[in-house]
Amino acid sequence: MKKTERSTYPERRDIGPLRQIRGYFRKQRMARRVALVARLRSQIARADAERSSGVAASVGRCRLIEH
Repeated sequence: MKKTERSTYPERRDIGPLRQIRGYFRKQRMARRVALVARLRSQIARADAERSSGVAASVGRCRLIEH
């Protein structure tokens, strides 16, 4: 399914409203997945930085993990 880049051209504007709604929902779902992955990655990177430096930047979270 690689019609995403072609759907922006004017000659492909004749697709029905149902197709447009489905594409909108698909884009929303992809954006949500990308945001989720980015948030997880930033959390993992922050935890790695804290562990390598030995400084607990957020003491509450580390205490929660320890107990």
